[in-house]
Amino acid sequence: MFLISMSTALLALGFALPAIAQLPLVAPSVVDPNLAVRKVAFGLNQPTSMAFIGANDILALEKATGKVQRIINNVVQGTPALDLPVNSASERGLLGIALHPAFPANPSVYLYWTESSTGADSANLADVLLLGNRVDRFIWNGSTLTLDRNLIRLHAFQADAGQTLRGNHNGGVLKFGPDGKLYIVIGDNGRRGWMQNLPCGPTAVCPGPVVPDDQFGGPMPDNAHLTGVILRLNDDGTTPADNPFFAVGAAIGGEVGANIQKVFAYGIRNTFGMDFDPVS
Repeated sequence: MFLISMSTALLALGFALPAIAQLPLVAPSVVDPNLAVRKVAFGLNQPTSMAFIGANDILALEKATGKVQRIINNVVQGTPALDLPVNSASERGLLGIALHPAFPANPSVYLYWTESSTGADSANLADVLLLGNRVDRFIWNGSTLTLDRNLIRLHAFQADAGQTLRGNHNGGVLKFGPDGKLYIVIGDNGRRGWMQNLPCGPTAVCPGPVVPDDQFGGPMPDNAHLTGVILRLNDDGTTPADNPFFAVGAAIGGEVGANIQKVFAYGIRNTFGMDFDPVS
């Protein structure tokens, strides 16, 4: 199995960049006669992702409202399937959705979202001092989503030590793999660490004080948080025993060890997309 991750980081080739920069800007066009672009739904507020639950039947997420809207035959329905209290500051909000591989026989729907600490939708960074990114499993009853269980809840300062609060790099991608496991992309939460190969680590200026990589723990009160990773979980939120760092986490023990056991890959700055090679 080969996982493909599309990162927001730019891979720049070291040649021909000046020539590319001088090229005139030309609007993209569709040249394949078999392809066409058309609008299929109107009236959505900052849609982030969607899932097809049937023919011409879509669940679409709205980042800032926390609503899971249902679209039937291109029409947004009057009542949302779910309305969550989200913090949508910067890149926070209602971000990712995945259906159980056996849907609809198994009516589980998974959502990645940033919870608001006020109990209502908010766009204020300071409302969530400890970032509340979480993944929950909901049950689809044909018209609404009902909370079944929380799979993971991440509390972390969304900033490096001594720097201003950030709201970006939350990740948010959910996808089931061909192995039936749930893969969860978590960005670096604005805590850059050593994984970005910054010359001085997560400092405001370079040269500057050396700040250690804060993945998987510390400083308090947000120890054992996870940043910059892809997690791999069973559909009920438990950790597969064949995860690559399962034995390492067991040896460490405690909350930090349990979190490390969930990790499939690390050093992920902030990924917005993910897929699996259909052959390998």
